Amino acid sequence: MNFPPVRYMHWAKSVPGKYTYNLCASGINLLASREELNVGIADIQYGGDNFYGYPPLRSQIATWYGVPEKNILISQGTSLVNFLVACAIIQPGDEVIVESPAYEPLLTIFETLGAQLRSIPLRPENRYTVDIDELKQLLTPKTRMVVLSSLHNPTGVRITESQAREIGAAAANAGARVLIDEVYQDFAGETIAPAFRFGDNIITTSSLTKVYGLGGLRVGWAFAPEEVVRRAYEINNNMGVNNPFPSDHLGYVLMSNGAAKLVASRARERAAKHWGIVKDFLATRSDLTIVEPDGGIICFPRFSEPKSSRAFAEHLQSNFDAVVAPGYFFGDDGGFRLGFGCEEKPLRDGLTRLAQALDTFPNR
Repeated sequence: MNFPPVRYMHWAKSVPGKYTYNLCASGINLLASREELNVGIADIQYGGDNFYGYPPLRSQIATWYGVPEKNILISQGTSLVNFLVACAIIQPGDEVIVESPAYEPLLTIFETLGAQLRSIPLRPENRYTVDIDELKQLLTPKTRMVVLSSLHNPTGVRITESQAREIGAAAANAGARVLIDEVYQDFAGETIAPAFRFGDNIITTSSLTKVYGLGGLRVGWAFAPEEVVRRAYEINNNMGVNNPFPSDHLGYVLMSNGAAKLVASRARERAAKHWGIVKDFLATRSDLTIVEPDGGIICFPRFSEPKSSRAFAEHLQSNFDAVVAPGYFFGDDGGFRLGFGCEEKPLRDGLTRLAQALDTFPNR
């Protein structure tokens, strides 16, 4: 396998921490005290049977999302789950249709597997939703998978049930599966039904990372047909073998004792409040356009006139001690991903600096 560099991931790990005002983060901190988490020393366990997914955790996930346990793959975070699912299905030379703009690892995992990538453009004039007629034209007998995200990264737009059913049906007619990364979707409401339930050929992935603030546990899952789950676990036997048991058990505890849902509720409240702040800011900017997100803590403002997202991000960093994620990382150099999951004061101060950067950035 030839693993391409993931430019965005390297940048996200090395650049934003250097600046005071981080307006590019896509996660949220854990919005609960140690006491509210209701975790004791007995909940820290070091070993047990999680060879093919920790059974109590699988049962808890099944209860939350209304998915049969046999269809649940558990692994280390959404990204690794996406990779295992891709490995279970894709062979070199298969065609894979991926949304654009896109979160870069949704592209690189398929490049690694030798797939032939094709883009389905998600356009602002169509609210970044899939044009079904365009998708049907892209599908061929060689297409094995259509890859999307909901809430869409970087715009925060959601794939509705009717859209998911339509996309799934179009892909099924071509003999293809649909993979939807739903790691942000619970920002839009408490444990929304996964698109897996809307089509036999739809696979969805998620984790306790984003809305739950528990990224450090690396508890992720896929909802997939049984044969894909089995194949993914066999592939994992060549890689990580088992998940870290303390993470699986603690994830189960926090899901079962109400703490995870408490954190998520507070995260949704912050997301709604902070989107109001960002929306008011964007309303003052004639040099930016926006498609309003359906939830979450990210959005994707685009420049009203042609500008370089890379050059603008460097201008903001160098002169105003603030950082956004330039759109070229997502395949759209005409805008930037703006994260608003931080505390309120840094958000407001960061937006002030963003305005100053926009006011002083030349047209280029």
